[in-house]
Amino acid sequence: MVKVPATCWQALCDHLTYPDDQRRAGNAAMDRLLYRYAEPLLSDAAGIGDRLAASRLVGLLAEQGRVEEALAVLPVRADAGKVQGLDPPHDRPAGLLGLPDSAGET
Repeated sequence: MVKVPATCWQALCDHLTYPDDQRRAGNAAMDRLLYRYAEPLLSDAAGIGDRLAASRLVGLLAEQGRVEEALAVLPVRADAGKVQGLDPPHDRPAGLLGLPDSAGET
């Protein structure tokens, strides 16, 4: 893996505007454990509606114990409590975060 200077990562954070580019750069930062760059890149892409970036961002935040922030990223349908665009078992916020899902319990 090539070592990319911090100035380049910061430039990517500051100047990428297309969600696909932001997600790819965010994934590359994640692969290098450069979370300070991965988080804003994935967050920007997720904010524009990139579900793959949102899913990766949720995983990053959950790993850091930032569950409330992770839940805030998810576009949840109020009627069913399901995350838009995802399939079971990750269609509910708890499943995406690896938490027990209370949806089927009475």
